Formats: sequence, structure tokens, C-alpha cells
Amino acid sequence: MLEKNMTNARDIPWRRLIAESSAIVVSILFAFSIDAWWAERQENAREARQLQALITEFEGNRSTLDFDLGHLRTITTNLEKITKTLATVSEGSDVEVIDRYFWSIRQGGIVDLSTGTLDAMISSGDLGLLRNEALRSALSAWSAKLDEVRTDQQTLRNFTGSELIPYLGTLGDFSSLVLVRINQDNTSDNLFTVRSTGRLRTSVAYKLLMARVALRKLENLEAKTESAIELLKRSRSDSGS
Repeated sequence: MLEKNMTNARDIPWRRLIAESSAIVVSILFAFSIDAWWAERQENAREARQLQALITEFEGNRSTLDFDLGHLRTITTNLEKITKTLATVSEGSDVEVIDRYFWSIRQGGIVDLSTGTLDAMISSGDLGLLRNEALRSALSAWSAKLDEVRTDQQTLRNFTGSELIPYLGTLGDFSSLVLVRINQDNTSDNLFTVRSTGRLRTSVAYKLLMARVALRKLENLEAKTESAIELLKRSRSDSGS
């Protein structure tokens, strides 16, 4: 019996079985590696699309920010000049003010940036697709800073619309002045007379304070935008897209 079993064992084609088994194992491992390679390629392609979409969005915001900063700087400068002008006379006295300075008192506005791509990535969790940790952190910080800027500018706009403009209406009709101002060259220096009341001085000073805060935060947002664009482009370059 023992001799018969040994004979049967010698008859088994071990080499062929080992070769076939090895081939099966190699095929399975190869299939897994192909799947992993394909999945990684798909993730890389998806990340590249997201990076490009974000670059396009942020570069568009760059020009919007440049315009909004120029507008807010003009408002701040004009409010500073109006504050000085109102202070040149005693309270209750009339004073001549350059119309383009006074025009800034009525200005509010809210920065209007495109954030669709970033908002969608944050809400869906796709921000985690970006492998660059510094980039993910920068984008999150940028979004938080934008919320701050919008809140400050909304406060500025609310004060202008609910407090300052209604009070101006008690001092006279400035609607025609605003309409003229819109159609004039910004270098014109037409004068009109306004009464320098304590409330007007306080209101203009308060708006100036809010405008300065909003300006600093908007400048900070501009710096964060430039930093984000640089990181986005570097990540795109690193990914080979």
C-alpha cells in the first residue's frame, strides 16, 4: 500500500500544478494592480479637473477683488476728506462739500465673488480629494475670510441704508446730486452746501471706521487669493496635469 501511494505521488505533475497555481496568483495580483492603477488614475484625473476649475474661479475673482478694492479705497479716502471738511466749521454751520466726496457717503456694496466650485467641494467633502494639505487649509481659510468680509460689508451697507441715508434726507434732497454724480467725470469738483451737524459728523466718522475695517479685511482676502492661486497652480504642476 505504501509503495502504491508513493507511486501515485510520483505520478502527480507537481511542476505543472505549481506553475499553474503561480500563474493564477500572478494573474490575480496583476488584476488587482490594474484596478488600483485605474482607480488612482481616475482620482488623479478628477483632482486635476477640480484644480483647474478652482484656478479658473480664483483667477476670475482676482479681477473682481481688484475692482472692489479700488472702489472701497476711493470711498474710504473720500470719507476721510469729508470728515475733515465737516470739522472745519462749528456744529450747525453750513459748509461747502465736493460732490464726489459726499457721493461716497451713500455707497455700500457687497463684494460679489464666484464661489460655486469651492462651495460645492466643501459641502460635498470633495475638498479631501486635493492631496496638498497646505492647499486644503488655504482654501478653507479663504472661505472663512470671505464670510468675514461679507459680514462686515453687509453691516456697512445696512448702516448706510437704514441710518445714514434717511438722516441725510432730513438735511435736504440729495437725490439729484447722486444722479448728477453718477453721470459726471470722477475728477469734477462741484460744490454743494450741507449743514455740519453733530449727528452727521458722528455718522460719517462711524462709517469711515467701518470702511477702514472692511478695507483691511478685503486686502487680506486679496492676499489669500493670490496665495491660493499659487498653491493651486503648484498642485496642478505636481499632479502632472
